[in-house]
Amino acid sequence: MLNKKQIYFNLLVYNLLYRLKNKLIAISIPIFIFILYISINSFIQFPSILGQAAKPVNNINSIITNGNILAAQGNYNGAISLYDQVLAMDPNNIKALYNKGKALIKLGNYNGGIAFYDKVLSLDPNNMGSLYNKGNALAKLGNYNGAISLYDKVLAMDPNNRGALYNKGNAIGKLGNYNGAISLYDKILSINSTDAKAAKSKADVQAKLGKQQGGATNIKLPTPSAGSSTSTSSSVTTPGTSTSSSVTTPGVSIRSSSNTATTSNDNTLD
Repeated sequence: MLNKKQIYFNLLVYNLLYRLKNKLIAISIPIFIFILYISINSFIQFPSILGQAAKPVNNINSIITNGNILAAQGNYNGAISLYDQVLAMDPNNIKALYNKGKALIKLGNYNGGIAFYDKVLSLDPNNMGSLYNKGNALAKLGNYNGAISLYDKVLAMDPNNRGALYNKGNAIGKLGNYNGAISLYDKILSINSTDAKAAKSKADVQAKLGKQQGGATNIKLPTPSAGSSTSTSSSVTTPGTSTSSSVTTPGVSIRSSSNTATTSNDNTLD
C-alpha cells in the first residue's frame, strides 16, 4: 500500500506530465500551420513538381526591363537575346513576344516581327499595339490591303487613333484611292488642325489627284494656332510644273512623304 509521500509524488508527476502535454499541443499547432504554409507556398512557386518549369516573376520582369533599355539604345540584337531568355522560361510572355517583334522590325526583319505579333494576337486578339505594328510591317512589305484591315481593327477600338488614321490614309493613297486618303487626313486635321505631317500628306495626295484629273490645284496648309511661332506654307502647280511643299519650324526643316509611318501605338511593353 502506497504511503502519503508516494501518493503526493505520483500526483505531482502526473500534474507535470499533463501540463507538459498541453504545452506541447499548444506549441505544435502553430508549428504545424507554419510547415503547412511553407509547403503550399513552395508548391505554388515551383510547379516543376507538376513537370512545368518554374517562372521567377521578378527575374523575368528584370530581364525584360534590361532588354528594353538595350532596345532604347539601339542595341536590338542584345535586346532580342534577353527577350529570348524570358521566352525560354515563359514561352507565352506577351511582353517579351511583343518587344522581340518590335526589335526584329527595327532590324528590317518584317516577316520575323509579324510572326511574333501573330503569337501575341493568338493570346490576346485585341492587342492594339500588335495590330497596329503588324499593319505597319505589312505596309512596308507592300501588302496595303492587309495593313488597312488591321488599321480598321484598331480604329474599331479607338476611332480617333492618330497613327491608324494616318497610316491607313497612306495605304489607301498607295492603292490610288486619293479621295479616301484625303478624308482620313481631314479627320486627323479636325482633331488637330496643326498636324504638319497630315497636312503635308494631304497636300501631296491632292497634287496627285490634280494631275490625275488634269487640272491645277492650289493648296494652302493649315495655319498653326495663335501664339505659335511655326509657319506653314505649301504651293502646288499642275500639270507640267514643279511641285513643292515645306513645313518650317524655327531652326527645323521638316519634310515628309505620304508613306511615312508613325508610331503612336508602337510602345515598348515594360
